Amino acid sequence: MIQTLHKKFDFLLGFTQPFHLVFVYLSISQTTKNVVITMKTVATAILAIALQAVTLAQDSSVDPRLEANIGAEAITLKENNPDYYNFLIYELNESYFVTSETPDPGVKQEVYSISRIKDAEGNEFNESVLENSETFNFKAYNFKRTHDNRVLYELSDGRYLVFYTLKEVKENYKKK
Repeated sequence: MIQTLHKKFDFLLGFTQPFHLVFVYLSISQTTKNVVITMKTVATAILAIALQAVTLAQDSSVDPRLEANIGAEAITLKENNPDYYNFLIYELNESYFVTSETPDPGVKQEVYSISRIKDAEGNEFNESVLENSETFNFKAYNFKRTHDNRVLYELSDGRYLVFYTLKEVKENYKKK
């Protein structure tokens, strides 16, 4: 009888070994009708757990730049401290701009050449990453930033990558 039941319900189990063991155990201790009900309950519970896992995975998605910067802590921040998480995303998006205007001598600033910028592996900065502000992660490079002075980096085409002061970033975030 167990073999008959086993063959009868193989299609429900997806031919996976752990379920076969559960099925055999249940079929020994239950009648045919109860086994079917129990297996439906087990299958429903597994489906519910899988759906919940997918939902949690979608809810815990974080900005990949932030995840690259601080690792799994980004997920914890998003869940437990969403305001700080949002500030960090704002900082990645709004801390800089690219301009072709010459530096304003009336603004406190420091000007550097982009050629001295490198990533963590020592690779030179590739200016093409500036083309997509949603993926540009300035924290992956050794850019200098200060509290009171804007920092400018002269690009090869004569434009400037300008970083707002840390003070400006915080004030602008509070205004938004």
